[in-house]
Amino acid sequence: DRALFENSVGGTAYFNVEVWSDGVWNRVEQLSNANGSFDWENIEVDITEYSLGYVFKVRFMAEGENSSKIISWFLDNIEVYHYCASPENLYYHVNGPNICELYWSPPVEPMKQSVFQSLLKSEKLKKSLIGYNLFWMYDINPYSLLDHTVDSFYTYYLPEEGNYFFYVTAVFESCESGASNEIWVPFPPPSGINENSKNNIIQVFPNPASDMINLESSVRMSQLCLLDYSGRSLQCHELQNQIQTSLDVSSYEPGIYLLRVDTEEGRFVRKLVVAR
Repeated sequence: DRALFENSVGGTAYFNVEVWSDGVWNRVEQLSNANGSFDWENIEVDITEYSLGYVFKVRFMAEGENSSKIISWFLDNIEVYHYCASPENLYYHVNGPNICELYWSPPVEPMKQSVFQSLLKSEKLKKSLIGYNLFWMYDINPYSLLDHTVDSFYTYYLPEEGNYFFYVTAVFESCESGASNEIWVPFPPPSGINENSKNNIIQVFPNPASDMINLESSVRMSQLCLLDYSGRSLQCHELQNQIQTSLDVSSYEPGIYLLRVDTEEGRFVRKLVVAR
């Protein structure tokens, strides 16, 4: 966290964040007093290229014009932590009656200063990557750990009809990454619906939403239910084979919810974000 209190705008005084690595101090962030005073703000600075695999130091330096315009730079709550990159591009392919093949790309390492450093640190990252945790959710049930694997692919046998959701995390020696993109796997695919268009059967907008949401469907809808992320039903409405409807979510706290829609082609579940 940092703040600046000054008497007047200057633009000639600076606050630097520097990281020492391989015998050299490297500037990774600089702030000036060009826009005047500001209250406490939280910032994050990526120091990966100077710290990954190395002993390093961090310092904070004020430099520039020695002027009475500056009252003081303030610094507090310094935290240095390990950021673990997430897997990317999770997708699936249904191979056979109930065989779901999941694929994803390994985490991408940040850019490096030189070819030598890039090769050195990539090898260290490779060694520190233990494997991947695969998470799944069935219909309205909460997410849970499905399995751990050292490969960037996984074969899952879908046990019964329904809506399956998956995401994957990367597990390193010292931490676990955030989630990859989430994918939805309906089983079986709705009849008469092209595999490439099944995700477009139910459209929800706006999403995120603050008050009213709209739903449009390419097939007739019979029931709409709003559920919290644990699967608890909050409200349900009969839709009388409509293809359009709306829902008021203004009374709900910001967070993640689920929309369960019953149609003539089966049941669909959509994630809804309420934000203000």
